[in-house]
Amino acid sequence: MKYILEQLGDETLILRGSPPTLVRVKDNAAYIVDPGFGKERGTSLRKLLDNLGVKEITVILTHSHNDHIQATPYLKASHVYAPLIELPMIHYSKIRNYFSYGYMFTKGLSLLEGEDIVSCKPIESRKSYGGFIPIKLPGHTFGHYGILTEDDVLYVSDALFGDKLLTKVGIPYVEDHTSFLETLDKIIDFSKMTKVVVLGHGPRISNWKILKKIIDLNKERIRNIEHDVLEYLSDSFMHIEELVSKLLIKYGVEVDLTSLLLSKPLIKSIISKYYREGKLKPSYYNGFLKWKVK
Repeated sequence: MKYILEQLGDETLILRGSPPTLVRVKDNAAYIVDPGFGKERGTSLRKLLDNLGVKEITVILTHSHNDHIQATPYLKASHVYAPLIELPMIHYSKIRNYFSYGYMFTKGLSLLEGEDIVSCKPIESRKSYGGFIPIKLPGHTFGHYGILTEDDVLYVSDALFGDKLLTKVGIPYVEDHTSFLETLDKIIDFSKMTKVVVLGHGPRISNWKILKKIIDLNKERIRNIEHDVLEYLSDSFMHIEELVSKLLIKYGVEVDLTSLLLSKPLIKSIISKYYREGKLKPSYYNGFLKWKVK
């Protein structure tokens, strides 16, 4: 694969990928957001920067998922910054896997294996890192950040999903769906200050009507899943894997171990909300923890 840095803003460069990587170079220093996944990507990006005369690299990670961070060690960065609440997951891949998937392994799954990134410090919100300004956009993960740039680019990372990804996964990975919905409104506000919005897994958007359409699609999907959860749990007690399987089938997604693991966080978030509100009741039956609407 050929790696090329393309112009995105006046000073911001982008390395294509899913997710993409944002780069700004000032004098002999480079600032990088979400290096992405793979040794080849990391070493190739390092060579591109070496050719630009870069001597020092600072990396900003928007959250702790492997596909956004795994190439980081191959950049040999001087500084790495990430959300404070997610530092343990970034430091140690076993904790990352356990928190993201519920298990400490990825072997045999269509999931990405990560590496430890021990030398990492907490991001300071609204501080400029070479023209990259972190902003809190929680929901996808609890500590998730986006990036505003000084040349009017908004990188939302995984705070907003493209329509193709929603079709593919059916149930998006969301740890806190209430925060996720609030973040979608924040994106609308931030987008008014920018020229282009870049998604972690989706298109670059410079048309406000298209952005609004994708945001509405995300809102609709979360609210529909929330409605479906309550509808299924109104009929009978169900355990989490049974409930997730039914929802995946409804949204036309093959039920396998990977889709089950990546769909469970959103369903658990919905169950947690309604249990806290006193609208769901648990039951331990035949070896399963099951849930039902009161």
